[in-house]
Amino acid sequence: MKSIMAKVSVVWLALLVISLLLLQHSHNLSQTRIENQKNAWIERQFLLVEQKVRAHQNGGSLIESSSIDSSSVDNSSIDNSLADDILTHKDLIQEVLSLPSVTAARAISAGEVTEQATRITEPVSTITYRLPLQLSQDSYAVLEVDIDMSQFAPVNIDSFSLHGFAILVLMALGVFMTFWLLSPFLMLEKKAESILTGDFNPQHFASSDDHPLTSELAINLLLDEHQKSKQQHQDLSNRLRQHSFVDSLTGLGNRDYFDAELEIHLKNEKESIHGAVVLFSFEPLLDLHYENPTSFNELIKQVGDFFQNISDEENLCWVARRDTVDFALLTLESAPDKIRRQCHKVIKDLQRSIFDITEFSHHFINIGVTFFTSGDDAYEILASADMSLRNAQLQGDNCVHMYQPNKLAKSMIKGGVRWRTFLQSILDSRRITLFFQLQVAAVAMDVQRYEVLSRIEDRGKMINASIFLPMANRCGLAADFDRLIVDKALKQLTSQADSIELSINLFPDSLLHPSFMKWLMQRLSINRFANHRVIFEISELAVSRSLAQVKAPMEKIAAMGCRWCVEHVGSPSASLSYLAELPLDFLKISQATVRRINTQQERQLFVETLVTSAAQAGINVWAEGVESEQEWLKLQSLGIQGGQGYWFGHPQELIPSIEDEILSVSIKKA
Repeated sequence: MKSIMAKVSVVWLALLVISLLLLQHSHNLSQTRIENQKNAWIERQFLLVEQKVRAHQNGGSLIESSSIDSSSVDNSSIDNSLADDILTHKDLIQEVLSLPSVTAARAISAGEVTEQATRITEPVSTITYRLPLQLSQDSYAVLEVDIDMSQFAPVNIDSFSLHGFAILVLMALGVFMTFWLLSPFLMLEKKAESILTGDFNPQHFASSDDHPLTSELAINLLLDEHQKSKQQHQDLSNRLRQHSFVDSLTGLGNRDYFDAELEIHLKNEKESIHGAVVLFSFEPLLDLHYENPTSFNELIKQVGDFFQNISDEENLCWVARRDTVDFALLTLESAPDKIRRQCHKVIKDLQRSIFDITEFSHHFINIGVTFFTSGDDAYEILASADMSLRNAQLQGDNCVHMYQPNKLAKSMIKGGVRWRTFLQSILDSRRITLFFQLQVAAVAMDVQRYEVLSRIEDRGKMINASIFLPMANRCGLAADFDRLIVDKALKQLTSQADSIELSINLFPDSLLHPSFMKWLMQRLSINRFANHRVIFEISELAVSRSLAQVKAPMEKIAAMGCRWCVEHVGSPSASLSYLAELPLDFLKISQATVRRINTQQERQLFVETLVTSAAQAGINVWAEGVESEQEWLKLQSLGIQGGQGYWFGHPQELIPSIEDEILSVSIKKA
């Protein structure tokens, strides 16, 4: 730092000295030019006076000043016969006073003024010119003329000379040299700021004694945080996958993940949800597990990849490996006949792609299916699914058994055509209801934030967006629903106080829809002064699967002043690679992760390391689905900045007043 500043000081000191010398030289040249002009002007005035005298002597007309050649006039060339012809000096003096530069004229003979005349205006400064006059052969007189020097005005004095241009060039050179000398310092400052904000690349830095103080502090902070984050990221990568929600062999969700997802979809009796739990048992492979673990692991890995493809292709579908040879599938809004066909197709595809060349080609799987509706008990559903699986095993090899297939009323089951017709009618009539769920910060904020939750009604029950939006996406209507929801939410926002912020969920396919993006950008342009109060949310699974595609649309929306949140963080097949790629302000941990987190050490480790990783990127971490005081207290101790869930209050159709929310949250915290 000191060496850089010394170099800059030397450069500017040298430029200052050179500039002063150039200015002094320029001033001297200007003064010389003015003095030459002044002398030439005085000589010209003298010649004009002599011209007047000669004109008076000859009785001729006045000679034009422009016709006088100063080089051809001799001050001693006045004809000596002039004195003989002058009878009086009065007319001569008046003639001389007619010159603009003459302020006074006097005729002096024998030491006495014989005739004089003066202008009324007093000159600032004068110069006296004496002209001898011969009165007779032995008698002389002197004509004194006072010339007003204020009449002199220098001409052709350039305000911008070559020296001025040279000084400007020097100044420009000085600016360039300064930036060139300070460029390492400026770059270090930029990198220091990036370190302090968490957006940095360690490869950009090298040790040096010349770094500015801020950069030194930032580098020290980087080294300290880098050592911590290395260990924390390693724990996050290993323990999250192995001990939280991920099966280490297949990469699918594990038993805890599946049970949490099932419980979440069953708990709300007010929502019209139905679905099925399908258990796949590969019990014939158990002997291979003990005899040849390597071959067993390879087969199970292939089976895991097969089920992962099913999960990726189907909406409203979750797959997990529940045990050594058991897999489970949770599907929503599917008819029993469709599930039966899918089960037989799974058997056929597995046999053809994996087991046909093995010793298990004739018997490798049995499938048990049970059905449920919202409000059912998760334990009973899993028990009935297990009972159905046992019945399939009793029936024979590669068999399917369905338990309670008639539990679902026909009116509850919608095929693809019925879903599209139903959803299109909702869009046409705009019959969508917005609910607002309070989001509470761990530390008091000056704003109130709500998540916008959308519902549609079907036969007196409300259908959650997590159900109908995937179906809308399957029918090609997701962007239309997102447009309707965003429009209603923004209108609601503009009618609220400036302290209200709204989080609005967007389906990932909407961001890839050109007409929706065009409409959204126009809508946000109208809403520009309130865009900082809008937070758009997108699921972690969608981001992980379509990172390259959604990056540009998310950056465009962020450029309009809106903020972004990735929700449902904790998906088994997702990773945190998107943290450095996307313009994020918030992460929101999934309800499955939050569920009973106060008793789950593996999940606590995941949350703790996630908070650290997010903080390094300048991102806040919140939690969704908080339903007990114990969960909330544990989340706060792990560094969570905020949360939402039934513990703080149920979603409401109207945004409550500030006083009501403060009272409600205060009671909960108490």
